[in-house]
Amino acid sequence: MYVKDNMVSGPITIGPDQSVSEAIDLMSENGLHRLPVVDKNGKLAGLITEGVITSNTPNNSTSLSVFELNYLLNKLTIKDIMIKDVITIGPYGINMPTAWLGSWGFSMQLFFDFFGYSLMAIGL
Repeated sequence: MYVKDNMVSGPITIGPDQSVSEAIDLMSENGLHRLPVVDKNGKLAGLITEGVITSNTPNNSTSLSVFELNYLLNKLTIKDIMIKDVITIGPYGINMPTAWLGSWGFSMQLFFDFFGYSLMAIGL
């Protein structure tokens, strides 16, 4: 069994020039915690996660008003904060059990920075 047999074909994606506010809405509407970022040609440009958004936006203890926060989220673009060096794997490059073992080990090493990002197999 290869990765291609279990990966998501045609995943929900976002463009690098879209706002962080749009990413938050897209994740919320679809129950997602991360989105692949693709350019105009459909090529993978990066990854945006809830963790990346949280670490790059003001938290609840800020003195900013709701209106100021919404303004900032609409002005901040995905390309400003996305993970640019994404590790990918081809659909035939490895069998599924080996991929899961590798992703488990990899996610454990990066657990505090990118919660669960390596657990997603996408069809890119």
